[in-house]
Amino acid sequence: MTKNILLRFGGVNFYILPYFSHFCTNGQVLPRKCDIVEQYQKMIAKKCLECGTEIRGRADKKFCSDHCRNAYNNKLNKDSKNLVRTINNRLRKNYRILDSFELKDGKTRTTKTRLLDKGFDFEYITNLYTTKKGTTYYFVYDLGYLPLENESYMIVKRA
Repeated sequence: MTKNILLRFGGVNFYILPYFSHFCTNGQVLPRKCDIVEQYQKMIAKKCLECGTEIRGRADKKFCSDHCRNAYNNKLNKDSKNLVRTINNRLRKNYRILDSFELKDGKTRTTKTRLLDKGFDFEYITNLYTTKKGTTYYFVYDLGYLPLENESYMIVKRA
């Protein structure tokens, strides 16, 4: 009596029947070895996360092209609410305005009028820093300002 030979391929058991020289998987007789490979590849065929087409190439590939990868990530990272986008734009503008002033030794002075003329919005900051003496600096990322007397401001850069 001849024994079936077990062939394990990609986590699937295939039995070789020596007297038929055919391959069997789950009771289904397949005529050629290449049919087994095709069947296995269909079982594990990965689809592009963006467009759904079949992916060829590396085993860990998730997208069929750079276009699909970019489109997928743009949808994923899109700010779902207009509020977040508006706040980020406002902070970016405030940062650019503070950065437009030439700093000497990490600081400079300006007036409230000059800041407002450039479009600075005092409502939008990222953090506050209070010194041990109680002085409060208002920061937009690493650039900040300190309100002084007579509506003047000192602009500083955090080291």
